[in-house]
Amino acid sequence: METARARIIQFIEEQKIEPKKFLETTGLKKGFVDKSHINSSASDVYLSKILNSYPELSAEWLLTGKGDMLKSENSQIINEDRESYNEKEHLIPLFEDVPVKHRVYETLDIDAVQWVDAGNWFYGITAAMRYSGESMCEYPNKCILTLKEITDYEQIVWGENYCIETSEFRIVKRIQKAKQKENIIAYSSNPKTYPDGQLIYEPINIPQKKIQKLYKVLGYIVK
Repeated sequence: METARARIIQFIEEQKIEPKKFLETTGLKKGFVDKSHINSSASDVYLSKILNSYPELSAEWLLTGKGDMLKSENSQIINEDRESYNEKEHLIPLFEDVPVKHRVYETLDIDAVQWVDAGNWFYGITAAMRYSGESMCEYPNKCILTLKEITDYEQIVWGENYCIETSEFRIVKRIQKAKQKENIIAYSSNPKTYPDGQLIYEPINIPQKKIQKLYKVLGYIVK
């Protein structure tokens, strides 16, 4: 399957953009446009930077390969001053949560429901997710959680809420260190129990090596 990174390289070549200029505009590192990495996945943080730097580029095409490379109204956008345009739009991916019983067939890079303009919702926001359920009492059902991707696990603040994605689920939980150093424990904040006293939302032991993406929850929005 063609990757988003491959489509980025295609965009650069067809639009005759100098790779050096592309890297300067997006703030990405040199290796990002190296064709030897063409089959590697691209973080949604990087994709967000690219879409914000090149607003004429279609998010749907970049993420899925469907539709046209450029937005139909790109002639108007290209004529705008790019810097002032980027001040008006801060595009981030909006995801759906995927309960433990389901399977995530794509990564967050491709699984975005849509891309939305986050404006100045929260400082550092890189993604958003519609939350549904009752396992986390602090979040209203159907609210939108604002997220910041964590790529360095040393930045984890234990006892805080995170969105965790593995190949089997995408969930929001409060995380703590596990007894096994290579694992984490994901807790729900809802203390409800069955009549026999057993927790309805039991803690989940997750091997760190199975975590594909990790996002810190910055807050939530209710529409």
